Amino acid sequence: MAGHKYEAEKAGHLEGRLRRFLAPPNALLSRFVPLPGEIWAEVGAGTGFFAIPLAARVEKVHALDLNEKMLALLRRNLAEKQVQNIEAVKSDESTLPLPDSSVDAVLLAFVLHEVDEPERFLAEVARITRTGGRLCVIEFTASGMFGPPQDERLTSQQINDLAAGASFESSRAWSWQRRLLGWKYFGLAGIEYRKLL
Repeated sequence: MAGHKYEAEKAGHLEGRLRRFLAPPNALLSRFVPLPGEIWAEVGAGTGFFAIPLAARVEKVHALDLNEKMLALLRRNLAEKQVQNIEAVKSDESTLPLPDSSVDAVLLAFVLHEVDEPERFLAEVARITRTGGRLCVIEFTASGMFGPPQDERLTSQQINDLAAGASFESSRAWSWQRRLLGWKYFGLAGIEYRKLL
């Protein structure tokens, strides 16, 4: 199931115009309705593509990544944009350096398909999420020419099964598409879960 990890050497693509057109961060984040006063974690935050606009809506964002080069780029972006409420944190894939029940929501944007041990990873996500808190997942759909190879993508059912195993219950789902003359060349699935226990 696990795919490749996104390389820091390609980080420029994470901030590019094409990505902002295909997956506009504010539009996608709006689907999850982040609220003032909430504390969020984004695992696999990279350069801050989602974390920075998210921070404008909530009290604090813990931006976790396992790649120190990505975190260096994130810290540079935070300094340039004078963002004060994001904490950039080095993390292992399945050991998240945050206390139990310390966040209201966790964002996984284009991350779950890259994880080597998704069950163990989501157990850690559940550990840091308060009871009743949210898990917000964005992943590539099976169709579309942009994104990881087809055999690395996850179906919504696979994601639901993994989340259920970590005591998350699906509360709503949505899709995001880009089309040209009726042909869908890009598609995303967003799923929001609530932590049951």
